Amino acid sequence: MDDVTTLLPEAIVLPPVQRGDLYRYRILKSSLFVIIDGVFANEPAVSPREVVDVIDDGAMIVGASSMGALRAADCAPAGAIGIGQVYRLFRRGSISSEDEVAVVFSPDRPFPPLSEPLINMRIALRRAARAKMLTLDQSRRLMTAAEATHYTERTWRGLFAKAALPLSGDLKAFLSKVDAKREDARAAFRWVARRLSHDKMPIGSAGTDTGVFGFLRDGRERPPDPLDGANTEGVLADLLGWLMTSGQIHKLETVDSKQLLEILPLVGGVGNPSLAGFLEDFSSSTEFDAVRMRFSVFQKAHDHARHLGLRPRQNDLSVAQAEIVQAHGKTSWNDLINSYSQHDVFRHLYEEYRFNLALTKRLKTLLCQKNELTVLDPLESYVWRR
Repeated sequence: MDDVTTLLPEAIVLPPVQRGDLYRYRILKSSLFVIIDGVFANEPAVSPREVVDVIDDGAMIVGASSMGALRAADCAPAGAIGIGQVYRLFRRGSISSEDEVAVVFSPDRPFPPLSEPLINMRIALRRAARAKMLTLDQSRRLMTAAEATHYTERTWRGLFAKAALPLSGDLKAFLSKVDAKREDARAAFRWVARRLSHDKMPIGSAGTDTGVFGFLRDGRERPPDPLDGANTEGVLADLLGWLMTSGQIHKLETVDSKQLLEILPLVGGVGNPSLAGFLEDFSSSTEFDAVRMRFSVFQKAHDHARHLGLRPRQNDLSVAQAEIVQAHGKTSWNDLINSYSQHDVFRHLYEEYRFNLALTKRLKTLLCQKNELTVLDPLESYVWRR
């Protein structure tokens, strides 16, 4: 709480964000939102759909640290701005689960955490190993124990007891000082504060009604539609191609990657039985809506870039290529392409995805440059955090 009031003294600090909060405050013409923490599990979490809607309506959303970092990574192609190490780890796919940032917190202000987030433990143990306060084997044992512990029960003392390792006072003090989530939250507040110090007017048009929020006037939230009304079969070829080329396929528990590789060369004929069966199994999984949402955001981003007449720079292509290679666990672009050399369609898919991903990076660069010059109103800043 002190970090917010010191760096953004005129911000309104709210409890961890819930589904519908962004809609409600955007209707009140708020134009800048900083998301740090958010609820999940027993309460409906803020959805990527809600974040994208509010950005489309002209607001700026900055995310960091916890739920903010996760949603910023999900919606970066749509213009969400992510800050900090946790965001970068989510964006690169190094971590992907809400469990990494989950904590139990007190419902009383300033919402103090009552357990230790997994991402803090991960980073702290790595630093302790580098400082020779733990051996690499001890660090790995502790990390394995942390991952096997429910987020509500993660504490340093409990973790060392579970791993049957001694915890000295000096080591506990060292580990407890590492708080990546708080460091990222401060970085986000400083980022916003720097821009507020140069700007004098709110971004966007506070009175503009794009129609996005018309459905809320009777108090109802728009039902989720990951493809914005598009028929799933109508975009199936692109969806399946994106699943493979983006590396998302490796993160899905309910998708057989070998089966997808067999189906993809035939994907042009959406009526074939194999494809229909795959779609039926996949669309019934709990992962399907999230995957379609990410795909839709990516499609909208590179389509918008083309509409603006953008072309990726060489650096954009290089960064995109490196991300793709990393997502597939390969050593180089040639290694990735050669692993699918039996199908020419795969080479084309990867080259097309690399170009489109580079386009989104070019668009994001321009949006960030624009945001640096955009005028913000500190009275219309909202921060969700513990």
